[in-house]
Amino acid sequence: MFINYDIINMNEHPTIKKNDLFSFLYVCSDVMNGKEEFLINNNNNNNKDIIQSLIVDIAKHNISKIWNEQPSEKHFISFWMKHRNNCCNNLHVENEYDNDDDDCITTIVYLNDNNASPTFFMEVNPDNYKEKQYEFTDFSLSFPKIYNATTFGKNILHGRFDMFCYNNKTTQYIINDCNRLDRSLLVVKVSKKKPQFVPVFDNVLLIQRLKNMNISYDIMLQTEQHSDKNMFYLEQNNNIKHITCPSSLFENKIIHNAIQHGPQLFHLSTFNQYIEPHIENTSIFKLKSNKEVVTFNENVINSLKNKLDNNIRDMANNMNELNNKDNVRVNEVKTHSERQPQSDKPRLPLLAEKFVQRHIIHQFLDDLTCKWMIFESERYIKQNNSVWENTRHSTYPTYDIAIEKIPSLFSFCLHGIMPEIKKQIGLCYTVSIKNIDIRDLFIVKYGEHEQQSLDLHYDGMKSNITASILLNNNFQGAELEYEDGCIHRLNTGSLNLHTHRHKHKILPLKNGTRYVLVYFLHVEF
Repeated sequence: MFINYDIINMNEHPTIKKNDLFSFLYVCSDVMNGKEEFLINNNNNNNKDIIQSLIVDIAKHNISKIWNEQPSEKHFISFWMKHRNNCCNNLHVENEYDNDDDDCITTIVYLNDNNASPTFFMEVNPDNYKEKQYEFTDFSLSFPKIYNATTFGKNILHGRFDMFCYNNKTTQYIINDCNRLDRSLLVVKVSKKKPQFVPVFDNVLLIQRLKNMNISYDIMLQTEQHSDKNMFYLEQNNNIKHITCPSSLFENKIIHNAIQHGPQLFHLSTFNQYIEPHIENTSIFKLKSNKEVVTFNENVINSLKNKLDNNIRDMANNMNELNNKDNVRVNEVKTHSERQPQSDKPRLPLLAEKFVQRHIIHQFLDDLTCKWMIFESERYIKQNNSVWENTRHSTYPTYDIAIEKIPSLFSFCLHGIMPEIKKQIGLCYTVSIKNIDIRDLFIVKYGEHEQQSLDLHYDGMKSNITASILLNNNFQGAELEYEDGCIHRLNTGSLNLHTHRHKHKILPLKNGTRYVLVYFLHVEF
């Protein structure tokens, strides 16, 4: 996927200037109105009018720069023109209805200025696009400026997006009826597969239409002998404004509605405040979400994995020793119980009362391990073109991922973390454990695009102890509050233990993103 921004320049010509040529092209876009696509006969490069030369030179530039190939007969060049409001107003990708994998390059050449109706560009995953699943995290806007060209490949969602209108009385850009505004362009396309039912261009058709409108054409459409040197060349356009916007503005439903019902003025109106101050002097805007992305050096990740593997190996070697100690402790408890004198008074249910307690074990995991777990979970989402979903729990759903889907985390959570949690449960509740069954194991995400709170509830899955580990603390709000009003404010890596008797909730998230690793456990004592 690619989007290139260029400016078209023209080598010196004895009779034609660039501004005169583009003025003529603007007129031609009116008589060639609508998407009438034509093939260019590329076999005879030395006998073309100046319009065909422009189209061919643009195509040659793209073939060499983007495909790194020499122009040849296997490349098919076509073009069409659009004028004023007779443009495609729907967002689309090139060849979206074709079943083959035909590669193509499309260039939009602007023939006039327009500060109200830019072209919208956004990369899309082809499989997700077919399933009508759109992830809206960044996009580009190319405002029409004469001589400017925007070139893009397959799987680029694009189309006209009316955003502003200029009010001459107040000299301000306002949201209004943009359809009356002028927006003319030439579109050049290169493909490796010959387009079907597309005629070869003959300027006789254009000449006849110009005659009907009494427009002079002699100089522009005369056939000339050209040298091997291109008449036109493209230079990179650096007039680009990069803008980072709040992630709350990037709602997937915006793109969904724009694709399904056509782009409307209000769809991108929330971005106007970031664009309008620069609209007079900038032609291209690249907007992205300020959503935090966790990235790590690959060497750091490998080093961390080696460290974790060593820890897992050490823990596995000590498992038998820990289990033996548990068995001895069970026998000691039984012996002690048998020695206690019997009483007629009701026994205080110590075993039940001690589970009223809730426990926090600070620095249970170090910061680097927590960051790695967040990184692995977000990488899983990205690699699988997925999103955080709230479909696994029906009663009190959370946006989460089952750890079993992420092999690197699953092994570590099962063999590295779980034995230590078992140890902490035994120490905190002063019990010996016969068996632990993991009923559910998952990472929950609280954020702007996910849930921001969780109502008062008991943990499910027929578990009796919940172990949760906070994986980050760069957020505000979203504290763990129990039914009795007790609030646990945890640090990164802190382990929190409570039983199925503790009704609790997550308070509203104020800002940032919160990640927590959760174990639903059924423990036999």
